[in-house]
Amino acid sequence: MTLSVYAEVGSNFQQVGGDCPDGWIQMISQRPDGEDTLLYTASDTGRWVISETTRQRIAAAREASWVEEEMVVIAEQLVMLEDEDPSALPGTSRQWRDYRIALRAWNEANTDFPDTTKRPVKPT
Repeated sequence: MTLSVYAEVGSNFQQVGGDCPDGWIQMISQRPDGEDTLLYTASDTGRWVISETTRQRIAAAREASWVEEEMVVIAEQLVMLEDEDPSALPGTSRQWRDYRIALRAWNEANTDFPDTTKRPVKPT
């Protein structure tokens, strides 16, 4: 026996079996299981989807983590340049500081954020 699945459009909650609650719709299937299960929301077509809003939130979080990682690299490179360490990556102190400034501006206020193809570019 297959039980009906109900959900409220835009919500992650589902009800399996029973009567359809007011304002909810019947879904085609249960919400997908797995590590991404909480990312899915019910669409008005009766399908579970990961919304564009959720995708943007995930991308923004990934980019924020990337910026944090790059800030560590920059700090290390500036010390290496100050010490005249021959193993420093290419770029002058000014170029690394400019990169740091660009990274600070790489956030949700930037119209290209979080498009990874538009990220600030590391000195070469």
